[in-house]
Amino acid sequence: MLKNRRLHVISLMVLLLTILSLSVAMAQNSVDEQPLLKMLAHVPDNATSRSEITFNDRKAIEAAYPPAKMPTDWGCI
Repeated sequence: MLKNRRLHVISLMVLLLTILSLSVAMAQNSVDEQPLLKMLAHVPDNATSRSEITFNDRKAIEAAYPPAKMPTDWGCI
């Protein structure tokens, strides 16, 4: 009985270590393969960006609210 329990514990530990090693190996993708990291690489690292960053998906806003078109000429504002 004790031998079976020990075998189960060892088997479980081997399984967990295998899963852990595979997940760590898969997480080692380069920055080029991760779109979120590529996007975040374009965020400037300065005092303003560390305190507040905003983002507007203008095309999505225009699609959701057709009257909300971007001005073609910013001088008219």
